[in-house]
Amino acid sequence: MKNKYIHLSILASSVIVSLSLLSNSNGPGGNRTGAPGSSGDCSGCHGANPDPTGEITLSVMENGTKVMQYQPGKTYDLELLIKGNSSKMGFQLSAINNSNKVSGNISETVSGTQAYNSGNQQVWAHTSPGTSANSNTWTAKWTAPAAGSGDVRMYIASILANSNGNNSGDYFIKKTFTLSEESQNNTENKYQVANRILQNPIVENLYLEKVIKEAFIWDNQGKMVLKFSNASQVDLTKLSPGIYNLNFINPDGTHGSGRFVIP
Repeated sequence: MKNKYIHLSILASSVIVSLSLLSNSNGPGGNRTGAPGSSGDCSGCHGANPDPTGEITLSVMENGTKVMQYQPGKTYDLELLIKGNSSKMGFQLSAINNSNKVSGNISETVSGTQAYNSGNQQVWAHTSPGTSANSNTWTAKWTAPAAGSGDVRMYIASILANSNGNNSGDYFIKKTFTLSEESQNNTENKYQVANRILQNPIVENLYLEKVIKEAFIWDNQGKMVLKFSNASQVDLTKLSPGIYNLNFINPDGTHGSGRFVIP
């Protein structure tokens, strides 16, 4: 009789473990973003093998234009794009300050995701897996922290699963993005008019009113397609027709942005 109870106990434990593993498709809960102060990341269960085609892109946008700095208290759009060799994907993201505590607030999360508090941090995570083959996109709103908060680091961990019902053969990728705080002596007007695009739509070359120190061009999917520096014009003939976003830094340290069309 005792052996029978031991057998039943082992069987029950196996069922619980199996259900626990399968439930992770709805999100493991907790904080497994890999950020300092988290419970590590998902590689402990899913393995640390990176997907050679895996890619994480996070876009922080204001009115469709990707930004490299945040203005304190302003609300931005978050767009998280994950690519890789996978039929199911999941993720966790945490935005923290230099004290490893929550920085800003994530809200208005797209269906299939949620934002919740875990310890001193906030986590944005999937509640159902993204099932588009090889590429999934999730969106949310992020309200920047108060003035003087400094850099915000966004830690992202993602599982690229193969849908075989267990953890074998899955891939794991992670990435960290840093967003700096905009200097408070830059007024909104100065930010916008410090430089500008001289023509739109673009015919072969992009022309700026003044020479920039550094500039970045992003396509409408949030992927950086070109970077240039110390110039007021750049050849865009190799870019495909579409809508593009420009972010630039002027020699005096001020920042600007713009949007243009290549017909």
